[in-house]
Amino acid sequence: MVKRQTLCIMTRGTIITLLLMAAIVGCRPRPTTPQPGLSPVTSPFLSPIATPKSDAGRLLFHSNRAGNYDIYMLDIETGEVSRLTDSPDHEIEPALSPDGTRIAFARTRFNPRGQDIYVMNTDGADPERITYMKDSIAMCPDWSPDGDEIIFYATRASHFHLFAVSPERGEVREIPSSPQNDMMPDWSPDGTRIVFASDREGRGELYVMSPDGSNLQRLTDSMMDEWRPRWSPDGNYIVFQGNYTGHWELYLLNIETGEIERLTDGSEESREPYWSGDGRLIYYAHEEQGGYNLYVLDLEQRISRQLTNTPGVEDGYPVWVGR
Repeated sequence: MVKRQTLCIMTRGTIITLLLMAAIVGCRPRPTTPQPGLSPVTSPFLSPIATPKSDAGRLLFHSNRAGNYDIYMLDIETGEVSRLTDSPDHEIEPALSPDGTRIAFARTRFNPRGQDIYVMNTDGADPERITYMKDSIAMCPDWSPDGDEIIFYATRASHFHLFAVSPERGEVREIPSSPQNDMMPDWSPDGTRIVFASDREGRGELYVMSPDGSNLQRLTDSMMDEWRPRWSPDGNYIVFQGNYTGHWELYLLNIETGEIERLTDGSEESREPYWSGDGRLIYYAHEEQGGYNLYVLDLEQRISRQLTNTPGVEDGYPVWVGR
């Protein structure tokens, strides 16, 4: 039996989301050994490390520690956590604007059921709905480097497709895609490409294309699923979560060579990676104690340390904010 994987975080009680999860994740067999060409790390996993200088910043993340999913801010140095949203809905999947003044996120709708993209100030004030995706689930917003558009994916005709919306005007455009599921987009640092996951070949693989949908290129080709890609700040690497070992671990793709390196090696799942601003660290969610906590991985040492400790709840989707 395949372990549960949420595509971003699916809203509880949303029937269409559960059906789509079942369709996408399904019961496909998982090989129990890594694919050829992977380089597992040999460093100890989840061992304490000294706090790197670049780790002295803040993280956005979402959590259900108060019941509903809300968006929080973590001061990495002090461990202090501030709650930014507090509504009867679920607020999830934060994304920081390039100028650092606004946060895009997804919020559920209970009447009618669905989910849309919102934008608010970094202190949680003035949330504004910018999409009106009727009878749809909109997820995983990501800002363009110039801040002019927010890319996301949403359900349409029982599949996920990619869209972009202007945060100022609310104009939504659909990015040409396949009739299958295109998901989890992430804009390249120079704004010329978008990486995303798709099951258009029958399983989750990574692709890259221009923002208008042209110049499609397939990046991975394995018997496993690759999800949630994130560009490195220099644009040379993509970190993603892959199911090569029977559960989700983090992997690093060298875009130029195509080489894939395994970053984590644990008995539980690691997922939802995000880079620090200098590209030295990767923040992620790690499964333990009946939930998920936030961790940081030092890429030079290949050793991780724990940032939050919330047994039985889910802290996830970390986004590095800086100081």
